[in-house]
Amino acid sequence: MATSYTIKIQTSNAFLDTGTDSTVYVQLVGKDGKTSTHWEKLDLPWHNDFEPGATDVYNVKFLDIGMPVIIRIKLKGIFGTKDEWLCNKIEVCKGDESVVFPIYDYIIKEAEYTTGEAKIPQKETCEAVQHLRKEEIVNNKKQFEWLPKDKDLGYKGFPRYYNADEYEDLPRIFRRYFKRNKDIQINKLKGAISMAIGKFRSAVNDVSDFDEFDKLSKVLGGDRGDYLQGWDTDEGQGWQMLNGIFPLSFSICKEIPSYFNVTDADVTKLLEGKTIAEQIKAGKLYITDLKSTYEEEFGLERSDLSDGTPSVCPPAVCLFNINDDQRFVPVAIQLVPNDRDYLFTSDGSHDWMLAKMYFRCATSNMHEWVYHFLYTHNTVEPFACSLFRCLSRTHPVYKLLRPHVMTLPAINTVSRHVLLTPDALIAPAMAIKSKSFIKKRYETFNINDVFIPKVLEKQGLDPEKIPQYWYGKDSTRIWKITGDYIRSILHLYYRCDQDVVEDKEVQDWAYENAYEAFGWEDGNRRGVPDKFTSIEQLADLCTIIMTTSSAQHAAVNFGQFETYRFPPNSPGIMRLPVHKRGEANMERIMNSLPTGRQATLSVGLTYAISRFTEVEEFIGTFSEYWFTEEKAIACQKKFKQNLEEFEAEIDERNSRLSRKYIFLKPSRIPNSIAI
Repeated sequence: MATSYTIKIQTSNAFLDTGTDSTVYVQLVGKDGKTSTHWEKLDLPWHNDFEPGATDVYNVKFLDIGMPVIIRIKLKGIFGTKDEWLCNKIEVCKGDESVVFPIYDYIIKEAEYTTGEAKIPQKETCEAVQHLRKEEIVNNKKQFEWLPKDKDLGYKGFPRYYNADEYEDLPRIFRRYFKRNKDIQINKLKGAISMAIGKFRSAVNDVSDFDEFDKLSKVLGGDRGDYLQGWDTDEGQGWQMLNGIFPLSFSICKEIPSYFNVTDADVTKLLEGKTIAEQIKAGKLYITDLKSTYEEEFGLERSDLSDGTPSVCPPAVCLFNINDDQRFVPVAIQLVPNDRDYLFTSDGSHDWMLAKMYFRCATSNMHEWVYHFLYTHNTVEPFACSLFRCLSRTHPVYKLLRPHVMTLPAINTVSRHVLLTPDALIAPAMAIKSKSFIKKRYETFNINDVFIPKVLEKQGLDPEKIPQYWYGKDSTRIWKITGDYIRSILHLYYRCDQDVVEDKEVQDWAYENAYEAFGWEDGNRRGVPDKFTSIEQLADLCTIIMTTSSAQHAAVNFGQFETYRFPPNSPGIMRLPVHKRGEANMERIMNSLPTGRQATLSVGLTYAISRFTEVEEFIGTFSEYWFTEEKAIACQKKFKQNLEEFEAEIDERNSRLSRKYIFLKPSRIPNSIAI
């Protein structure tokens, strides 16, 4: 018996060509998975159907199959018409009932989709849907291919990624979510640098004083703001260590390393009459130890300077103290291990200023290639590939994580061409070659290196005991809010740990994460679980993925321009060998700092990658409706509410501060890495 159905179809407006001129046919499949309607042509008279951004409504007569569980779509194009269409979602209504089919994908010729109801595979009772899920995964493993193990594009020793040499080789859905094509993105990076060079041509040659560096900074971003307030003071440098783009680059000091030759006589005045042992016992001393990272034995490749000599990035060690004024300040820096001629203490001299610059050069390179690229971009990308290969669209973990990984394959494919090649735009401005640093650190990488609460605990960084450590406080809170949201979603679909154990899709995902993504070359899964045994274990990994791609990337990326815009604050490269005590003066400082051209490249690039894209979506925003069940939607609303309350707390706190910390305000945290 025929009955009336209403079909509402929303076409994406991401591009001008998201619609289709093909004739669209639909067929509905009932809950038994066997009963289906006829194929119905969707065509409104005197109307251009399926235009970008449009929602078209069709009233059709179908055999009464109840509410459908599968919708089939077929495109038939006239000669010369491209048979593809970017559809967002389809809603089917019958009387007072309705069901939504999330699509958010290109339909090419024909396709079929299940409803938006999330289910783990063993809970699916409809045989037709079971078959469709299995078929989808088989097709996905053909479409979303890993980089072959015998294919060397110069990134052996990296986490594995998609089999895409160029941006155009990516599956189109990833290019669609990037919003811009490769040429636009590359030109954006190159254009920013070219603009800086064009507007400040005097900077191409050597600069003679800080004012000329400041001119370059002002070309792109106006006057320096609060971020660089007191950049040359110990208090200013300490604040940037706590709340700048490298807020995890120090640890509590439990003992002074044997090669760090600082003594009580060197620092007693700076410790306000206390000994090093007393401050260690009080938990007031912290240390950044880069000796093993930058010593020659570690094997990092240094960039060549214009005269062919290697650039300078020393194996520096820096000691920080929380003083009686509750300020976190550097008190001693050693640039050459076991040689007191290269030990400097805070005395306001040129020696001390230059020592801080060498130390900041070392932390800058660690930041760019490890904390930024390896620990965010590189870490999340493999999960994006495995997610699309192993989980069906109906799976709750797929729905949960998809918004947070969609943009990674595209931006990383571009980055491998723009940032990591030997002739990359940024290469002359960084002391350490990018691939060298990333590969070396990946050898010892463990997934817990990006599990921020565990990192804070391991390094002895208690945000409640370190004054003004706003990153520590805010990141801990974001992880808690995000983790609570993820657990609330997972507990809707997994009633017990055994449900996780019996979920074949998520277990396949775990295996690929461990051995195809992170252990693809050496079998070392780097702490990534190769199977899930509990809801909690699954929740932890989902929290790592979601928070790394959103909050942690925001913390280490969007402050780059403010950090690097004035090169003396944090140089990426140094040109002269490190100085001994008594050798520094302003001439030596200027000759050691980057050239004007090197500075221009660094400032131009960080200007480009520190800006939000014009299509940015921020955490707590759900522009794609993957979850359709009321309980899941309620979890999303609660998540958004918790984020809004947290932001209000940050605003209230910042109103009382002379120097605000804003990088982890939820309204400034993009859902996914897109730049």
